[in-house]
Amino acid sequence: METEFTPWLSLGGGMMIGASAVLLMATNGRIAGISGLTSRIFARSTDAEARGVSALFVLGLLLAAPIWLLVSGEWP
Repeated sequence: METEFTPWLSLGGGMMIGASAVLLMATNGRIAGISGLTSRIFARSTDAEARGVSALFVLGLLLAAPIWLLVSGEWP
């Protein structure tokens, strides 16, 4: 039984996710948890910068697959 598991691509993807989480913590002091990011987008008491960073991070998560389709020509 053959699978399409690609350990190097999986490792690269995991490293990119980890790097983005570390970058968010280093630059903004915030943890990159999706529930925290989403709550910051809709919270009334959040400052505009935190709301923008959270919105861009979530947008990046949503656009990752379509961007991959444009770059590689196939869905991930």
